[in-house]
Amino acid sequence: MSFRNIKAIYRKDLIDAVKDARVLLALIVPFGIAILYNFMFDDEQPIPESTVVYTEVGSELPERLRDALEDSVDLELEPVESEAAVRERIEDEDADMGLVIPEGFDDMVAAGERPPLGLLFRDSTGVPVNTLTGSVDLVVRQMAGAQEPVMMSAEIVSPPEGSGPTLFDDLGLRLYFVLAAMMMLIGMVGVLAVPIILAEEAEKKTLEALTLIASYLDVVIAKALVGLTYLVLGVGLLLGLTQTWPQDPLIFFSGIVLLGIGLVGFGLLLGGLFKSANQLNNWGGLILMPIIAPAFIIGVWGPGVLGYIIEAIPVAQGMKLAVNGISGEAIFANMWVSYLILVAWIVIFYAALVFRLSRLRS
Repeated sequence: MSFRNIKAIYRKDLIDAVKDARVLLALIVPFGIAILYNFMFDDEQPIPESTVVYTEVGSELPERLRDALEDSVDLELEPVESEAAVRERIEDEDADMGLVIPEGFDDMVAAGERPPLGLLFRDSTGVPVNTLTGSVDLVVRQMAGAQEPVMMSAEIVSPPEGSGPTLFDDLGLRLYFVLAAMMMLIGMVGVLAVPIILAEEAEKKTLEALTLIASYLDVVIAKALVGLTYLVLGVGLLLGLTQTWPQDPLIFFSGIVLLGIGLVGFGLLLGGLFKSANQLNNWGGLILMPIIAPAFIIGVWGPGVLGYIIEAIPVAQGMKLAVNGISGEAIFANMWVSYLILVAWIVIFYAALVFRLSRLRS
């Protein structure tokens, strides 16, 4: 192995790849998809808004109500002078809810009295009436210093980690499709761009000339480095353009690197099976589809025989690690299985590549 030869071949291939429209297409298409979905979807769920008008009598009730609902409803408070004004605003559909608060309301509540409190609602209000009514009841109880009749605890029960995530809910559509496009980028570089470079050199007989001055191992390492360079640049640009950064960089980037190494090895193996770059370009799409399809359906497809087949594909495990890394949560359990499967495929691809090179030498 000669580092000098590897460096020379690497620089030549890096420049040649930029000039090849087919290689550039393999890089541009995933970028376009990722940027499109990045602008189409928004992960943040807007907090519903509601306007509340109330009779201005110096009561703390409206402010306390807004504080109680600040995490779920954005209340806009507007004081008015009288009950008639409250009704008018509701009838004109300028407010969603009205509070008719009598004079001295806070003092009467604190004294244990039961003052009247009018609640008015507009038809077809965006915030459920029972939500607002229940919140008013709770706030008034607190103002009265009333003891709660029970000690209530609420808990959201989720399935065990990794038992069947719904990625649309866990990540949001934007992040989900950005990651899927990233897997597509890795697949297109590994299965299309790298093999095209190799197949074109074999077609023009320049590969034979290279092997006269460098070993097959030097050629393979140089071309693998070209593929990994495009992957590093592509993933970095994709993260920057979509303003996305993983919460757990170690898990995220280790999964991306292992997947990239594996698919580049598969691409190098694939490049020697076609007689020309055009032939590879024609058939590459059909080969690419089953390679990258798991990125779009992992975590969505149910269990079963087909599910286990999908799980065995490298991109499926790369997507799992990317999801856990980008979210910082164990959405998929047993990450060691993902690492094991990716390493196993790397060994298989490169062992097959070494065997093929040994046959070429003989």
